[in-house]
Amino acid sequence: MKEITEIKIMCTKCNTYGTFTFPIEKIDTKKIITLIEKTIGEEIMDSIKVKRIFAHNDFSSHYNTFKGTALGLAHTLSQTAIYRPQHESKKIKNLYYTGHYNHPGIGVPMVIISSQILTNIINNSNS
Repeated sequence: MKEITEIKIMCTKCNTYGTFTFPIEKIDTKKIITLIEKTIGEEIMDSIKVKRIFAHNDFSSHYNTFKGTALGLAHTLSQTAIYRPQHESKKIKNLYYTGHYNHPGIGVPMVIISSQILTNIINNSNS
């Protein structure tokens, strides 16, 4: 096996909206790593020297994310596509937003599309 100096594994979950809580001690890293080992056909468990869990509370405190989510708003019909927060601030003139919380949604392709939409909004408002 090639030497791997670092591997990051992201296991997503919903945000901490409402009464749902997910104690960090319930994260079964052994099960996750075993699944990865089966998938790649290599044993990595014994090679792990440092393991750090960066959970939803960490996203909240480090990045000020809404309810601790790394993926933006919930995946509900009322928070999809055109129902997501729009790009222009309703309160402050010439303040715009872009990213995974805004229309059209999460993921790198969506963030790029979000940025393109915002560019069009700004260009159209200046013409």
